Amino acid sequence: RSECEVGLTAPPFHPHCRTCTAPYYEHLSGISTRAARGKDGKTYQVPDNLTYKEWYRQYVLPDLAESAILGVQTKTGATVKAIKPHFLDKLVERGYTVDDALDALQSPLHITDLKHSPGGEPSVQYIGKRVTVAYNPDTDTAVTGWSTG
Repeated sequence: RSECEVGLTAPPFHPHCRTCTAPYYEHLSGISTRAARGKDGKTYQVPDNLTYKEWYRQYVLPDLAESAILGVQTKTGATVKAIKPHFLDKLVERGYTVDDALDALQSPLHITDLKHSPGGEPSVQYIGKRVTVAYNPDTDTAVTGWSTG
């Protein structure tokens, strides 16, 4: 018996839309992975409960941030050589973009003097229009970021 009801349990079907449906097999309900497509076009498996935000953080953002930020020269002439995973997590969690971080590093409104964290880590803050990036000048690493505000 089909439980497909257009507009209720299935999307509206229009003649020129590429809508598709997929069957549900009860005997396969215990499978804990689903398919995703990589940038190379190949299919790989991800956990079935992985949210878009988590998928983006794990599979897209590291490559995107690395290709955009690594090697960039800051306003002070330093070259970004590394990005902490914490920086990537905060990028997604706090909702700022790679472009916001680049703007802060290359065209900051203000750059703070060198400070040290309670753990002794050196840090310079590049304060941009939308984002502030904490940068370790000893290791040339983007450490974290937050909304400028």
